[in-house]
Amino acid sequence: MTSCKDALRYMYFKRNILILLLTPLLMSPLLIIHYESQAARCAFVLAILAVLWTTHAIPLPVTGLIPLLMYPLLGILTMADVCGFYMVEFIVLFIAIMLIASAVQRYGLHRRIALRALLLAGSDPKRLLLALMVVTGFLSMWIFNLALVSMMVPIVVALVDQMSTPCTDMSGDEKVSDEEKAHNGTEFSLEAVTVESNYHEDKREVARDIAEVDDILNNSTEILNNTGKADDMEKEGEESQKNLRRDLTTCFNIGLVYSAIIGGAASLVGNIIQVIMNANLQIYYNSEAKISFGNWMLFSTPIQLVSLLLGWTWLALFYLDLKMCILNCFRKRKFKSGCGCKGKENHEEDSIVRILRKEYSDMGPMTWAENTITMVFVFLILVWFLEEPNFMPGWNDLFPPGYVESSTITAGVALICFILPSKRPKINILDEKPYTGLLEWKSAEATVPWGLFVFAGGLLSSLEATKVTGLADIIGDQFEFMASLPYWLVLLVVTALGIVLTEFMSASIIMAVTIPVLARIALEQDINPHYFMLSLTLSLNLAFCLPAGSIVNAVVISNGSVTTFQMIKTGVVMNLLCLVVLNIGVNTYGWWLLNFDDVPAWAFSANFTSVG
Repeated sequence: MTSCKDALRYMYFKRNILILLLTPLLMSPLLIIHYESQAARCAFVLAILAVLWTTHAIPLPVTGLIPLLMYPLLGILTMADVCGFYMVEFIVLFIAIMLIASAVQRYGLHRRIALRALLLAGSDPKRLLLALMVVTGFLSMWIFNLALVSMMVPIVVALVDQMSTPCTDMSGDEKVSDEEKAHNGTEFSLEAVTVESNYHEDKREVARDIAEVDDILNNSTEILNNTGKADDMEKEGEESQKNLRRDLTTCFNIGLVYSAIIGGAASLVGNIIQVIMNANLQIYYNSEAKISFGNWMLFSTPIQLVSLLLGWTWLALFYLDLKMCILNCFRKRKFKSGCGCKGKENHEEDSIVRILRKEYSDMGPMTWAENTITMVFVFLILVWFLEEPNFMPGWNDLFPPGYVESSTITAGVALICFILPSKRPKINILDEKPYTGLLEWKSAEATVPWGLFVFAGGLLSSLEATKVTGLADIIGDQFEFMASLPYWLVLLVVTALGIVLTEFMSASIIMAVTIPVLARIALEQDINPHYFMLSLTLSLNLAFCLPAGSIVNAVVISNGSVTTFQMIKTGVVMNLLCLVVLNIGVNTYGWWLLNFDDVPAWAFSANFTSVG
């Protein structure tokens, strides 16, 4: 038995190397028995990638290097074809936006926006939670979620510390110590218990003095009993305060995670999943199939905004309502009727507002660099929206098709950030300080997640391989029965599977398997492929339960702020709420906005022909 346990322990600690060695061996029948089939060879590589993406036996960016070796080696794609997917237009767009976002992080503009929004919320926990979620959701549309959550966690810790600490700032008559309260009404003067040695005193007065002494002794016993009860009440108060702190910590950290996930899906550049989806549309169809930045935001933002408000409502009901009475007692605030507690109105500035104002004032006034990067971001957002607006001709109509895209302008703006000065320019020939740009390569190199682009290149080349070898057709044929179902039911099944499966495995695996299926179903049901593709992309963002589903889930669980069970307990309800909102939104205003019943010409350009 001991040797068996030792063997299992050894296998557990060596699991990564065992996965790397055993996975190709177990998948080798696909390669050996069906080597003549290109689809089987492609399935062999995809199976290895799927296992590595799920188990994280090696870092995800490293898995992006496997297609560079396997596809040319197995005769699936040429080396030039594979390499071409590591710097496609949408990866360039993502790199450029990450460079610009690194300038925001460098000067702390995102922190200033967050503190300002929290200051406007005041000190009420519900309003603070709403402000935290709104500002995090907005910032996550433009900034990488890991960096954003890492910045917001210390702010959440400071808020929870203030909300869960009893208020000690009382003035006037409120400054009454526990010792004074315990002895109130029981004070006695030593003179009252002193027996004067006066032989002429009346005996009845002596008897009265003796009775007073007895009363004092009895009161002293009662005081000791009350002191014991006070100690018990103090322990109960400490326990309540401890529970309050735990629940507030859980509530605000989960709210931070929810808002980062939801906000990241609202923008086309908020998450790598949207970038990969847009690239997939070009791979399976053509460049006309991609969705513009403005159309994506018009489609996704209302859905995500409703989801954010529902998430705030759910967390407030689950964590804050039952805690408000205790919280207000600690903070000496005035209660609403029906609370059953009594508190004194405190006209002094609330400690939460004070600490937020101090953090904000420590940042000083907005600098030249912050104002410049703000204007750059506003200009960039306007450029994205006006590329292909539905109500007027876009600026891309001024150029030949395919030459100037949104990625072109974004890359140019990123270049300008390296040139613009970080300080207000002054004409002084005696100034010997070196010129520094708004963005420097060292800071950008340290903050941009370069590994994501390698991973994305490997994924895009794999999706191209499934199409070229006919594996996409084989996968699509297995789900051909779904084409007979109503389109809204297919959407419900697809989005539900996307939300559930993304908790356990990489969204890239789900996308690689489902996109060929959805493309075939859209063609057979005579419906715009965007109807399924965009909805699937949104659902793959909504991982609220497990650390494997999202990097921000892993962050708050790993630092001890939230347990996996707590995340699952609230995340299951959140998944259901978002599933309902997503399907209602897509089938109502989304249908009207993007004309899903109008099949565009590019939808017939896909070539799904089995190759053996």
